[in-house]
Formats: sequence, C-alpha cells, structure tokens
Amino acid sequence: MSAARPARFLLSCSSPPIVLFSAMLLALPVVGLAVGPLYAALVFGLGGLLALYTGLKDRCPPAIDRQFAALALVFVALCWASTLWSVVPATTMRAAGQITLILAGALITLSIPPLETGPGRALIRLMPWFIGAGVALLCLDTCLGYRIQGLAGLDGNKYSRGIDYLVLITWPVLAYTVAQRNWRATIAVAALIIIAVVVGLSTTGAVGLLMGVVLLGLAALLRNATAPCLFTVVAALVAALPFMLRLLSASREELRPYIKPSGLHRLEIWDYTSARILDQPIFGWGLLSAKSVPIRPEELATYRFVDIAGIYPHNQWLELWLETGAVGATLALIFLGLVLWRVWRKLPAETQPFAYAAIGSALTISWLNFEITTDSWWAALTASALLFKLVNALHPHQPDAACESSAS
Repeated sequence: MSAARPARFLLSCSSPPIVLFSAMLLALPVVGLAVGPLYAALVFGLGGLLALYTGLKDRCPPAIDRQFAALALVFVALCWASTLWSVVPATTMRAAGQITLILAGALITLSIPPLETGPGRALIRLMPWFIGAGVALLCLDTCLGYRIQGLAGLDGNKYSRGIDYLVLITWPVLAYTVAQRNWRATIAVAALIIIAVVVGLSTTGAVGLLMGVVLLGLAALLRNATAPCLFTVVAALVAALPFMLRLLSASREELRPYIKPSGLHRLEIWDYTSARILDQPIFGWGLLSAKSVPIRPEELATYRFVDIAGIYPHNQWLELWLETGAVGATLALIFLGLVLWRVWRKLPAETQPFAYAAIGSALTISWLNFEITTDSWWAALTASALLFKLVNALHPHQPDAACESSAS
C-alpha cells in the first residue's frame, strides 16, 4: 500500500474545495486523535468555509437535507422552549444557543458535495496512512509520559476522546478497503484501531469498537433485518431506561462487593436522575440542567459519592429523558430511525454492514459518555457520515481504476 501517488495527485489539485476537504478529513486521525475537542473546529470550521466557498461559487445556498433539517428545527424549538420551565433558565438558554449552532454546523457541513472521483479516491486511500500516523503519535506520547500533549497545555492522558472519535471515522475507511479487496490495508487499519484503544486505555472506545464488530457480523448475516431489529431494541431500551435504572440503582448495596467505586458513583447518579425523570416525564427539567436538578435530603443520606453539586448522567439517552423528557427522547429515536432507514435504502449492499457498525459504535459511546451539547461529539458523527457519503459517491464496489489513472 503506497501513499505516494495519491498524495502527489492531491497536491497537484490546488482548488480550494479539494484543499479544504482534504485538510479537514486528513487532520482528524492525527490532530483530532491528540486533541479530541479540536474535531469541532476542524469539521465545522473548515466545513463551513467549504460550504461558503461552494455557495458563492455556484451562487446558491447549501443543499441542506430537508428531513434532518425539519427534525433539527423541532428539537431546537424544544430546547429553546425548555428555558420556560428550566430549573436553570440562563444555563438552558446558553445550551439552546449552543445546540442550535452545532446542528446548523452539522447540516451545513453535510451539504458539501463529495469530491470528484479522482481526488475522492486519492483522499480515501490516504486515510489509512494518516490513521497510522495518529496511532504512532499516540504510542510515542504514551512512552514519553504524554509530554507531547503537555506541550499543547494538556495534563495527563487526554487521548480518550480522540480514540472514541477515531473508532467512528475508521468504519467508512474499512468499508472502502474491503470493497476494493485491499486486504493489506484492511488488516492494517483494523490493527491500528485495536492498538489505539489498547494503548490509549480507552474503555469506552474499546466497548464501542466491540459493539461495532458485533453489528458488522450481524449485518453481514442478516442485512435486511439489521435496521428494524436494531431500532426495535434501542427504542425498547430507551423507553424502559428510567424504570430499569430505578430498579438497578435500588440494588446498589447488593452490587457493592462486585463493582468498583466509580461504578457505585454511577449508580448513585442514576438513582436520583431516574427519580427526577419520573417527576417531570414529558418535557424534562430544561436543557443542560442535569447538574442542577434537586437531590432530596433522604436521597443524599444514602449516597457515599454523590453530593449536592450534582453531575451529568454519563448517558446521553438518560440526559435526554432528564432534560427534554419523553418528547426529546422520542425525537432522538426518530433521528436514529431516519439514519437507519437511509443506510438500509441508500447505501450499497457491501457498505451497509460498516455503516451499521459505525451506528453501533456511536450508540454504545452515547450510552457511556459525553453530554448532548458536546460540539466535538457531533462533529465526529458528522465526519463519519461525511466519509460514508464520500465512499458511497465513489462506488467502492467498482475497481479503483479512476484514481490509478488520475494519479499516474
């Protein structure tokens, strides 16, 4: 697997769309791995510039996806309306503004048309090399005691977020290498992502990767059943989530000998958050109010780790229930259903299992980490979708002759 010809070909293409598109995606597995929060600036910043350039050049507004835009508008309206009943209205208003900008950035970035065949193939063929460079940086910095991240003003191992995001953008790259029957590249990329989650000690990334592998195998065996089965399971879990966590947290004393303190802390968080969900089940307590919902004295008396300050639930679906109620959780399920339907009906058959794997990884991470207003999280989802859009446009089931002839 040689990077020389596609690299030379991209360097010879000096048009702003190719430069911005390539800079955005190739920086993610290196810069984004080392500093995960930079995903937002890279994806939404460069994506916005590219959309602006394309719009001015073609003299037309971005081709925003109408179905996703309508869903985003309804959710944004709910978030702004929640300031009326929020326990922390000023915080909710700032969060509503943030989620508005995030979703607008995602929609605008996804409106970018894919690169032409030659540059697109050259770009996707370079992705494994940049993933390798990012993982090499991770291994080197780990050996140096994270001194490289220290130069960026970060203390300790801050690679976990970047590893979670790397898992998401690796799946479309694997979809392309497998479709091209490039087994050397496939094995290399698979080995690199495993090394990243092991060396980076990312539990969330490892579990997300494992769930992606499970979905990949399921989709390979039962492709047409994967989307409806996955949606049914997730919808059932989300609907039952507050009630399941009430039962689980009530048993934390019995579980105490078997789980570590951080697990007990999580159970205590889920105890009072699930109780507050049942207090305000329809519209919730207001966006980004999780840290400020009331904790009753009788609840605090039974906790060892949670104090009156509160903390976010470490589960985006639970946070949706708590802050936006059943209405917000339902909108999120509609979003998931629309994504699954698009994968099922729009992607080539050989790409679908990898898209389901990416969805499985994203769902797993959403159950374990990040607030719903984390901009870099939405940027990582957008980057993964953008890469799948590129792979789909390249028709990866066809031979890679276009890039070979263009690069030669």
